[in-house]
Amino acid sequence: MKNKFVVLFAVLALVFASLACNAVTGGGNDVNVNVDNNNSVDSNDNNGFSVTTANIQDAHMARDFDDTDWTNVFSPSDEYFYCFFSLRNAPDSTVVRGEWILVSADGYESNSPIDVGEITSGDEELYFSLQRSSSVDAWPAGQYKLDLYIDDSLVQTLNFEVQ
Repeated sequence: MKNKFVVLFAVLALVFASLACNAVTGGGNDVNVNVDNNNSVDSNDNNGFSVTTANIQDAHMARDFDDTDWTNVFSPSDEYFYCFFSLRNAPDSTVVRGEWILVSADGYESNSPIDVGEITSGDEELYFSLQRSSSVDAWPAGQYKLDLYIDDSLVQTLNFEVQ
């Protein structure tokens, strides 16, 4: 019976250690990132380890900057894609990265990266936006996604389409 408790304790210790390792991130990178090409944000130097409880809540796509026209279906003529979300339980040095990807469209390579944006913030209402290039008349019809990362860990994917 005593051996069963020792084995159970060892298994639980490994599970907790594994969970703790997944929550720990290291740093040491000084970067200067652009937020929507208008505001420059300096990230904090993070020499060492940190445990984060940061999470994203209420992430959704919208057609307008005022966040009044929520949608998962965009028109080829839409100039912007917007993603609004709440960052919660986040230290001020939390890095949120958004990776815009063209999943599939006729005439384009599948899973083609479009753009990447980063925001360093604490608890706040935030957004990412992607503007159609002035050299392109329309977004290609197809499937798209925005992958959201917190401190280099994928936390959410928003799928949307253009039709």
